[in-house]
Amino acid sequence: MDKPVLRSEDEVIWLVGRPISQLPANRIPTKGDVLRLFFYFKNGPMKKEKHVNFNGAIAEMVLAAVQEEWDKAGIIVQRKDKVKAKILK
Repeated sequence: MDKPVLRSEDEVIWLVGRPISQLPANRIPTKGDVLRLFFYFKNGPMKKEKHVNFNGAIAEMVLAAVQEEWDKAGIIVQRKDKVKAKILK
């Protein structure tokens, strides 16, 4: 018989959805896409990392991915510190 799946074992984050490993390539990323990518890094590849500015390091990685998509679309980029603060907020 199959083992029942508990909510704690499911990777869905309430009000955000399932984490994504990369931003969508066919459209500009939404706030939800950015949050899903943030939680992917936080609960996935960087889960073992424990240092002082853990969320800041993840925000830098997400910022780089978002900035790459903005450059492709020709969108003028805001200052990095402002975008990082919005991601962390």
